[in-house]
Amino acid sequence: MSHLFCERKTKWIGLAFWLLFWAVLVGAMLHSCSKPKVSAAKLEMSRRERMADLEAKALGEQYESMSVEEKMKGIVYER
Repeated sequence: MSHLFCERKTKWIGLAFWLLFWAVLVGAMLHSCSKPKVSAAKLEMSRRERMADLEAKALGEQYESMSVEEKMKGIVYER
């Protein structure tokens, strides 16, 4: 009789580990699929950074399109 109880006990332990494995696997998959929430402050900062990058790029392109005389205008050399 004790041998029969031991076989049933082993079967239930195996089933418990099998269910635990699948629960962890499904939980990890659900956790990896969820998107993190982004605060409004971070979105605003990101938007401002993109705007600053675009302004810097525009100024760089504007400077590159200037002639040498235009680039030198306003530069004063002191002795």
